[in-house]
Amino acid sequence: IVLVAQISSSGHVSGQLGYETNVFLNPAILEQDEEILEQADLWDNGTFQGLSLHHTLKARYGDHKLKLITNGSIARYQTELDANRYTYDLGFSYRSKFAPKKYIEFSPLLNRVNRDGINLANAVIRTPFSFTMLTVPLHLDFYLGQKTWLKTEGGYRYKRYDRSNGESLHYTAPFLNMQLSKKWVSDRSTQKLTLRTAYMWRTYQELAL
Repeated sequence: IVLVAQISSSGHVSGQLGYETNVFLNPAILEQDEEILEQADLWDNGTFQGLSLHHTLKARYGDHKLKLITNGSIARYQTELDANRYTYDLGFSYRSKFAPKKYIEFSPLLNRVNRDGINLANAVIRTPFSFTMLTVPLHLDFYLGQKTWLKTEGGYRYKRYDRSNGESLHYTAPFLNMQLSKKWVSDRSTQKLTLRTAYMWRTYQELAL
């Protein structure tokens, strides 16, 4: 018996240079301590330089596929040093054909963002910019023939924000996604119709430490 696996590796590095308005995602108007703050008081704008790295390692044996993904990025602002942002992602996936035209995939993903400040964009709940998030999805995909796919995804997400003002905030969220797609291919064009539905239920918990 001879076992042969195909292994490939790819990666790239990219740089960014730009100007960003409302760096801290503040609202255009805010009432604070009986005082009305407007956009000129709330918004900070600035230029930034960024660097991103991406690497993917793939392995394939028959109907089984493995993938390891690592990403990292740095964004440094020239005038708003508190806005500097550092991120990394670490992901793994295993995909297998378990029956004719039927596929299963397990693809956990870990995200980390490190940045000072509080996100005020959501008027209901305000969260720190820094967080750690783990997403654990399971995919079941079915090829229905005639370039038609039914793809389903169910899983669980945990997101923990960095401590702020002596408090710890996190949420848990089960989720379910479904997608039905159909593709039409001719000599002149390719057309695709996709129908999606998604469900997620977040439960927040805040603890005073």
